[in-house]
Order: sequence, then structure tokens, then C-alpha cells
Amino acid sequence: MRRRRSGFQPGHHDGAQRHRVWDSCRRRARPLVHRPGGGAGRLVSRLIHAGRCQPRHRRFRDHRDLRAGRLCHGRGAGHHAGGGRRCPQRAGGDPGDVRDHAGREPQPSNPRAGLPGHADRNRCAPGRGNRDPAADQYRHCAPRGGRGPGRRRPGARIAGTFPGRAPVPVLMKYEFRILDVFTERPLAGNQLAVVLDADGLDTATMQSLAREFNFSETTFVMPATQAGCDVKVRIFTPVYELPMAGHPTVGTAIVLHHQGVIGDKAVFELGVGPTPVELDAEGRAWMTQKEPTFGPEIDDRPGFAAALGLGPDDVRADLPAQVVSTGNEFLMLPLASADALRRATPDFRNWMAVKSATEMEAVYCFFAGDGADFRARMFVPALASGEDPATGSAAGPLGAYAERHLGTRSLVIQQGVEMGRPSVIRVEMTGGRPRVGGSAVIVAEGRLDLP
Repeated sequence: MRRRRSGFQPGHHDGAQRHRVWDSCRRRARPLVHRPGGGAGRLVSRLIHAGRCQPRHRRFRDHRDLRAGRLCHGRGAGHHAGGGRRCPQRAGGDPGDVRDHAGREPQPSNPRAGLPGHADRNRCAPGRGNRDPAADQYRHCAPRGGRGPGRRRPGARIAGTFPGRAPVPVLMKYEFRILDVFTERPLAGNQLAVVLDADGLDTATMQSLAREFNFSETTFVMPATQAGCDVKVRIFTPVYELPMAGHPTVGTAIVLHHQGVIGDKAVFELGVGPTPVELDAEGRAWMTQKEPTFGPEIDDRPGFAAALGLGPDDVRADLPAQVVSTGNEFLMLPLASADALRRATPDFRNWMAVKSATEMEAVYCFFAGDGADFRARMFVPALASGEDPATGSAAGPLGAYAERHLGTRSLVIQQGVEMGRPSVIRVEMTGGRPRVGGSAVIVAEGRLDLP
């Protein structure tokens, strides 16, 4: 048998007092008679803990004020400004008066009563609520059908700390953009994720995020550390960091220009050093790559053809296979026809022979059409798909290769057609250095919440 708890203590007066407590479930005010030692306080307490009524005591509010660093609880001013019912527990009196009817200060009989959000079950009598000094309105009762301003769902924790518990971690927020680069329409080109204001991330976290996005590259933007540069950009694949890449640089420039971080001209601090970028009137971004370096010419047509599942006649004999670099090294392999480029399928059993001869992890196959028209495919065994839809860091070396062996100084390269993600890369040779440019489309944006 449960022992009846009495609210009577010496000093109570013997007169009965009437109160009206709002019952939100029945949409009416319930009359209660409070007598010394009576059950009115317990009934109000049951209403309180059932979510129908929410008294606010000064000691509870002050405890939260000290923790949260503000005058009222998070449900305070914003909630009181809304349209709720005024709690009729206290019909008047001094807002700061929290004394009971006998004129005594309330004493918590429950040792947890001083904790935030915990009402004293034995002393939740009517008339002991207080007004909010910020909104100067009474606390509201819980509306029907909802948890109400003072209730939390079972098991939920409020922000802050409890005695003996670990503190709730503070999450840092980082905005990001997802783009399709070297295309003017969504769902084409090469995908890219750009994380803005990433100076608070360490290298391991950046690598983990690149693996999380799982695009061919992810860039992280932060303040420049080198004189003469506007921003610093770090480029990561899901496996390792790159010193330079084409479509990440072009896409990041378009995002930063769209955000107003850079103007029409800027200098990026990349792993290879300062890299100028520029945006033209048509919205394309251009990056100026380093002066090209040419490796030895490799004469192994049968080996290259076997590695791509082609015949020896599908590889051009009048043009050499050569390693060219403007920051990253790539093997340039000219094919005889567009059909041969379409039929090329890497045979990884024969790929090791090409890799041992060239020490290259990837091969850039291309077909030179009429004038500036080029078709290209980038085969990268390390990628899950085995192929890259648009490779700006290889387009620059191809421009240098075409200028030396074909006399062509301006190129329009189509890539990714066979993958279903058509891309257009433009290359211009200026002063012996390639300028690589193209468009990009922002297809998504969001926020990362990281500890």
C-alpha cells in the first residue's frame, strides 16, 4: 500500500483556497481545492508530469540560466511570444514571488528537484509558478496532441551536462557543394565535392570525407598560407592526396566565384604551387597549368594494343606514345580511329606489361579528328569504374603534345561519351603553357556536422 504523502507542515493556515488548473486533454479548466495536507498538490503534480501543465520555478530557471548563459531557458522568449494559453496556475502577484500560500520559500523534498527540467513531485502546488522576465508572459500549458513547451520525449537529453555524465560534444558545421564539371547540364561531366571553410579539418578527416563522398576527387578550401595566393585548395581522391588536378580546380573556382570569395581572377595555392585561375564572360573557369615536360617516346604498339583489347593497327604508327606532365604525368597514346577509341577495353592481365614499361598508373587514349576536334578516354585501373569521365590534368599535357607533334594550339576535347557522362574540355596553348577551361553546374549543397 502506497503511503500517502502529505503536503502539511507546521505553519500552514487552515483555510481552503481554490484554484483552476487547465486540463488540455479535456479542453477545460478543472477546479481544485487546496487544503493543508490535502491531495491538490499531488493531483497538480500528476498533471504536471503527464504533460498537461508546466510550472516553472525560479530555482529551475536559474539553474538553466547559469548553464546556458542566458536569462531564460531555450523555450523561453520564443515560446512566450507564440499563441498559447496562459497558464492559470498563477493569476497575479509579483512575477518574482515564488513563495507558497503560507509565505514560505519552497524547499525541494526530492534530491533531484534542483536538476534542470525536474519538477518537485511533492511541492508542485498551484500558485507557485513564476513569470518569464524576458517575455513578461506566463508559461503556457501543453497544447493537445503535442509534447508541449516543457516536455521532452522519453529518453531524450537536453543540451548541456548532468552531474556525473560526459558532456554533449559540440559539432562543427561545414558547408559543401556537389558539382558536375566540364558540362553545362546536370548529370554529365565529372563529379566533384567542394568543402568550404575547411581550415578546421585535419588531413586524416579530409581523407575520410573524400572516402565518404567517394567521388574521383574532393576539394577543401581554406585560407592561403603562401604570399600572393588568394585561397588554398587541397585535393583528395578516396585513397590519397593529389598535388594538382584539372576538374577539381575548375569546379572549385566556379563555386568560389559564385560565393563571392574570388573575383574574375585569382591565384590558388595548390600542391604544385601557385596556380592562376580566371573566369570569362560565358561563366567558364580557366586554369593555367605549368610548363610541360616531355618524357621519352615509347615504341610498343603491340603491347599497348593488347592492354586495351585492340589490334596493333588500331594504334597510330606516325605519332609516338609519350609521357607528358604539367604537374601530373600521363601516357599519351594516339589511336587510329574514333571506332578504335570506342572499342577500347582495358585488359588488366596485359596491363602490368604496360605499367612496367612506362611506370604509369593510367593511360590517356585520344583520337585527333579534323582541326581542333579531339576525342579522348582516360583509363585508370585504380578507379572502381576503371575510367574517368573528364580529366583536366591530362587535357593540358594533351594540348602540349598536340602543339609539338600536330601543330595545333587550340583543342576542344570530348570525353566521357562512352560512360554516359559527356564532357567538353577546352585547351589553349599560351606562351608554352596550357590553359584548361570549362563549365560546371552545381547540383547539390549541404552541411557537414562533425565533432
